[in-house]
Amino acid sequence: MTTIFTRLYESQPIALAVQDRMYRAGFPRHVMRVIIGRPEETANGIENRISDARVPDREASVYAENVSQGAALLVVEATYKPLGAVKIARKMLSETKSIPCNVEAEEFKVPTLPDHAPSIMKDHPRFFTNPPDPDHVGGPLSDQLGILLLTAKRRFNSALKDGGLMIPIPQLMRGRKAKSAVSGGYHVSSTFWPMKLVTQKKRRRSVIPGGGHPLSRRLGWRMIS
Repeated sequence: MTTIFTRLYESQPIALAVQDRMYRAGFPRHVMRVIIGRPEETANGIENRISDARVPDREASVYAENVSQGAALLVVEATYKPLGAVKIARKMLSETKSIPCNVEAEEFKVPTLPDHAPSIMKDHPRFFTNPPDPDHVGGPLSDQLGILLLTAKRRFNSALKDGGLMIPIPQLMRGRKAKSAVSGGYHVSSTFWPMKLVTQKKRRRSVIPGGGHPLSRRLGWRMIS
């Protein structure tokens, strides 16, 4: 069986706020409905929409009269989701003051209808991700903190206010290109041993003095195919 809860509120924002809190508590969107009057809609039209929400006819007639005068009706179907939905719904609906009206009851037991969903993701479209937090503002973090990502001002050459450098080393050398990063033009290799960086000698095909290939010669391998 399904329990139908009905609550009448003074305005639509109040009803929507209650609906949003119940959604955060685990109630699916499709089991909750906020009914308000439409422009040029008669009380009979409102009553038909309330009856479509499976509210008994007598209560639907009383609610329709109040809705036509500006009130908002919240209808909630408590089934199996979330676990203990009836108890949770009863507690949450009692936390917000509703408009008393001449109805016999605000809870009704009705048969549970089969739910032929077109997709397994009807209530949870993000199948492999967590649902978004309703309190999350969204958007870039810079918008929330008031930080500009782009500025029309001229670019700075330094992160310091006065434009200086943290270490007084020239960043760009506008003179002739140097062949060494060391002042004076020598190489670090020459400090430890006289090792030339570039040699003009003919390239050898073997690291063995004399140019032999003993392993390939012994096994009969060709060096180049």
